[in-house]
Amino acid sequence: MKLLKNIYTVLTAALAFSFIACEEQEGVLEPTQTSTISAIEAAARANSESYASSEVYVLVHGAWHPEESWHLVKTGLEKAGHTVVTVQLPGLGRDTTPAGEVSFADHVEVVKETILAVGQPVILVGHSYGGTVISQAGSDLAPHIKKLVYVSAFMPQDGQSQVELSAGDTESPAVPYLVFQEETLWVQEDKLVEIFYTNSLSNEDPKYDQEVANILPLLKPHPLGTMFDPIELSEGYYNLEKVYISCLGDHAITPGYQKSMYSKFPETKVITMPTADHSPFFSKPNLLINILKGL
Repeated sequence: MKLLKNIYTVLTAALAFSFIACEEQEGVLEPTQTSTISAIEAAARANSESYASSEVYVLVHGAWHPEESWHLVKTGLEKAGHTVVTVQLPGLGRDTTPAGEVSFADHVEVVKETILAVGQPVILVGHSYGGTVISQAGSDLAPHIKKLVYVSAFMPQDGQSQVELSAGDTESPAVPYLVFQEETLWVQEDKLVEIFYTNSLSNEDPKYDQEVANILPLLKPHPLGTMFDPIELSEGYYNLEKVYISCLGDHAITPGYQKSMYSKFPETKVITMPTADHSPFFSKPNLLINILKGL
């Protein structure tokens, strides 16, 4: 319990599973030395280009979520002729590994195994917490990566752990909704929709509402043991092409904090989704698909 109290103290100082609204404005993020284009421009490029060969996308979900989060994106990319593999992180989704037995290394390892099984360089995509996972996996397997893509995701610097990275968003009002258990971190259940699927509260979109209804039973507490290992970025990581897809309506990782992370890597290309919430694979799936196709 002493460990949990210490964890809670760190996170309550400033946790980045954050939920503030931001002004939805095209091109609002303009980081110095970072290439920024709008989602509309990226989608237009995708629709105007012909593809000489297909890509292989490996999609990594975020905390609390299952691989099924990606099902609309997977179908859309496959219809365009690409190969898509979703990764189920241990201890989440339909995986039955006890949370107390899951480490950050376990999450990284399953992603690396998936990449190596593909047999060719991949576009590695991570959402939210998945950004930290793909950073380590991409660093370890840099020759096997064509691009790293962060979708409203954590983007750690060398030596940061997830708990340290999460504490960096000082604007986060998330603390009252966190539920600490001995081996897991959870979110107050009546706040899940507000935090992760914000647009469903204001948009009359039955398709989005149905996606939310389908995914909620698959959410589960996140293994706490994945939060503390420092990431180790290799020289190869810094040479990888990186793309950050910033969702400006995100109530789970504040847009300002997203900017502070990707600005640490000035070679990163940034694409903004002005009206997307934290879950663009549900709130703006077609736009996200077109962005990914156009990379």
